[in-house]
Amino acid sequence: MSLSTWCLAAALLPLFVLACSYSFTNKDSIPVATESSADANLEVAKAVATQVWESGLLKKISQEFPDLSESELQGIGIRWNTLKTKPLLGEDREEETKISIQCVFQQKRGLEFGQPVVKFCLEVVKSALDAYTSHGSST
Repeated sequence: MSLSTWCLAAALLPLFVLACSYSFTNKDSIPVATESSADANLEVAKAVATQVWESGLLKKISQEFPDLSESELQGIGIRWNTLKTKPLLGEDREEETKISIQCVFQQKRGLEFGQPVVKFCLEVVKSALDAYTSHGSST
């Protein structure tokens, strides 16, 4: 092999390694439809997602799933989403806005591995959402 061939092979190696890396993303969401307006539901979603995260979501997940590594825990996230839709056909073509809170888990062990983690995350979110809506913003 010539020097230029070695240099080309060395330059392309990181691209080959990068192309061969993979991950799986599990995600699921829970709708937030507790208020009369989309803006109010968005505020509820922001408050609940922030409260869940700041109250130690990762610690709760690591206690429930002690075999998760630190790097796997870093692949867990929570966010709120806004989805606006408008029917293409029909007489009632008003835009509809749906708000949700989503749990996401990006990891390398496979989709089946991540499903229970996301399900547990959603249970924590649902509990917090229920508490928030039954007691108001004071929780």
